Amino acid sequence: MLAAATVAAVVSIAVSYAFFTWRMCGNSPDTSKEIAVLTARLIEVQRNVDTTGDQLTALQAKVAQTTDLTLASLGPDARVARLSGLPAAPSATGVIALSRSQGSAMLEVSGLPPAPDEKEYEVWWIGEKQDAFRAGLFEPSSQGATIVSLDLPPPGEVVLASAITLESRGGAEKPSGAMYLKGDFPRR
Repeated sequence: MLAAATVAAVVSIAVSYAFFTWRMCGNSPDTSKEIAVLTARLIEVQRNVDTTGDQLTALQAKVAQTTDLTLASLGPDARVARLSGLPAAPSATGVIALSRSQGSAMLEVSGLPPAPDEKEYEVWWIGEKQDAFRAGLFEPSSQGATIVSLDLPPPGEVVLASAITLESRGGAEKPSGAMYLKGDFPRR
């Protein structure tokens, strides 16, 4: 769809240029007015091409994140936890996929309210040896699901669960804010 829009924009520019060149050779008294109209049209087409490029870049980033989430989910040692909303956000949901062999830990979450300016969401690993330790920080997307790359847990640590809290911007050393989501990893 974006490629079609880009092609249409390029065709429009080419047709406009051909018409402009033809009219310039015609010595019409309305040439100045036509040049102004064509220039305005060309500027509009350029804006559309720029917007389409930005949308394409955003889609490429989303596809890359989704690919990373899929790879983490399908690794031979993949561990997946489903996160459920708690009283702070009962309709929120999430999935964390962890694969050490793929070197990937990914979170997909939806339904979280926007974080206040001075706060952000923090993801926690809850381990067998360590209580809770930071996996990452994120801001939820205002549209649809948010996909976030997380830090891998330390080597040798068995992750039992994961949780998401709302913390001061920059995060906390240990969970201290309201818990929004939590889920357990299946036992092996």
